[in-house]
Amino acid sequence: MKSLVVYIEELVNEKFEGTDCFLVDIAWNKMTTKIEVFVDSDRGISIGECAQLSRYLEKHLEEKKLVGEKYTLEVSSPGIDRPLKLRRQYNKAVNRPVIVQLTDGTKKEGLLLSVDEAFITIQEQLSKKDIKKRKKEKLPIHIALDIPFEDIKQTMEKIVF
Repeated sequence: MKSLVVYIEELVNEKFEGTDCFLVDIAWNKMTTKIEVFVDSDRGISIGECAQLSRYLEKHLEEKKLVGEKYTLEVSSPGIDRPLKLRRQYNKAVNRPVIVQLTDGTKKEGLLLSVDEAFITIQEQLSKKDIKKRKKEKLPIHIALDIPFEDIKQTMEKIVF
């Protein structure tokens, strides 16, 4: 028997076939019976599209009796507080500030300039001390840094006010 998450993944992919919408992640807490489905599209997902998908999933989950009477299903976009998981999400974040945590534990911060099959390029944000030093040495203060996807543990969009 398929797990609930696999079944939901199949339903979402079936519903989104032929569209620019895509599944980002599914979180299922068995203890609280809460199911969170995070979806997006290349142009941004609407509340109406999330509501439509929610009704579609509810219908199928309840018909197959895969959930009990008391469960919570939330369908939404991932939001800025969740890490980027798919390359498609990275494409949407181009020209936005990001914080990249590397697999070696270091963090890089800067403007996401581009996304490639193998890596991302950010314009690294330097400290004031480093900027002063680079100006004094007549070095460029903007550094483009290529980061291979294999070296990325997590990337978050940086919230700027």
